[in-house]
Amino acid sequence: MSERPALPTAQAVWVAALLMVAGQVAFRGWALHGSWFHTDDYRLLDDAQGAPFTWSYLATPFDSQLMPWGRAVAWVVAHSGQVDWSLAATITLTLQALAGLACVWMLVTLFGARWAVLAPLGLYLSSAITMPAFMWWAASLNQLPMQISFFAAVACWVHYARSRRLAWLLLR
Repeated sequence: MSERPALPTAQAVWVAALLMVAGQVAFRGWALHGSWFHTDDYRLLDDAQGAPFTWSYLATPFDSQLMPWGRAVAWVVAHSGQVDWSLAATITLTLQALAGLACVWMLVTLFGARWAVLAPLGLYLSSAITMPAFMWWAASLNQLPMQISFFAAVACWVHYARSRRLAWLLLR
């Protein structure tokens, strides 16, 4: 019987991190499955139902919040033929997966692919602070893109600071 060689540490860390993100998305999918739209969600969907998809619609503040991404997603959900929770939940879970992956990328960029990055990743993935905004659809349309942007901006800035390549600065 031949022994399989062990994964190098960097690869093993990536595999563990990706499994952690997948586990969190699965858990949140379970939590989101039985949920439904709440108060502000209906206002957002109602605004989208009666509006053409224009820059004016996207740039209109919602409760004094500029949220063109959230308005775009609300428009897609509102025009999907029915008020479709499964579409809204799928988009939310996709954003959550992207936020988790962006967090992994930021941590590995900052500290390298070492086992210690799994601790702050686990803290982010299991934090109760992020759950209420995740379960409330209108809030998740703001919070999840903000988390993705924050993690990606930090990683891009560190890449720029280390390499001085203008491409990283432009991505930030």
